[in-house]
Amino acid sequence: MYREDREHAGTGAVLYELTAHLRTLPSPGPLPTDAAPTTAPPPAGGEPLTTASPATLPPTSTPSVAAPPPTLSAASHESAGDGLLGGPVGHRLKEHDGYLRWWPYLMPSDREVVAAHLVPHLTERWQRARAEPGQAWALAVADGPMGEAGALVQAYFVADRAWCADPGERARPFVELAARGELDAEQVGRQLALLVRRTDLKPGPVFETLESAAALGAQREVWRVMAGFLPVFLPGPGERTHTRHAQGLTFALRAARWAQARGAVACVAEIARRRASNTFVREARRLHTYLT
Repeated sequence: MYREDREHAGTGAVLYELTAHLRTLPSPGPLPTDAAPTTAPPPAGGEPLTTASPATLPPTSTPSVAAPPPTLSAASHESAGDGLLGGPVGHRLKEHDGYLRWWPYLMPSDREVVAAHLVPHLTERWQRARAEPGQAWALAVADGPMGEAGALVQAYFVADRAWCADPGERARPFVELAARGELDAEQVGRQLALLVRRTDLKPGPVFETLESAAALGAQREVWRVMAGFLPVFLPGPGERTHTRHAQGLTFALRAARWAQARGAVACVAEIARRRASNTFVREARRLHTYLT
């Protein structure tokens, strides 16, 4: 368990119980709208004090967390969180400095909302206010549905070797979600491909982490990740092929064998039908032959 998890696990439990208790409190009912002003006893030597009806007070704006998170991608971190809490969320690092590790414990049943707020801080490696591996683990053991934001947070820590050189350690949140049956593996695969395409993250650490996850028992989930990864990662029409694309197909074949997967992948089948005989096409044919 990460240090910040040990420090705040107790706090998280208290906050969770407090939130649950508040939800069970009875509603106070609607405020009166036609109550007459009341007169308070006058102070010594003064005029009577008149208390206004609650209906005359200015309305209070209550933030809403019911708005769905925005569409996220590795290229649009800046917009993450907009539309939540009743409007755009200003991510000012000075205001949030030191508090990011608390966020998963403040909303333990809404991991996707928390993840959407963490996304803009993923790449802030040199700032004090930055997302850390502890948040990925806290989201893995939290509750609530997992969407694009949650998948992007998990994908980032799968791919980023900078925070930990041990692929087995990077695989822990991934494997925890897989064991709980709560991993959206295809979505994680798509986000991994976007990260590799649009940031300076490399596919090598991704494959290392996924291999460690498979060794820990998540073979089927690793293949599902690759099934979501390949359509976004492989070059499209007019794009040049590179060595890393052939390496991705080679790893996908290993993952398919670990999971004993069957069923053609459309983008791989299209490459396998080409007349070329380079390494990229040969690896696609090998994978397609195994799957079919």
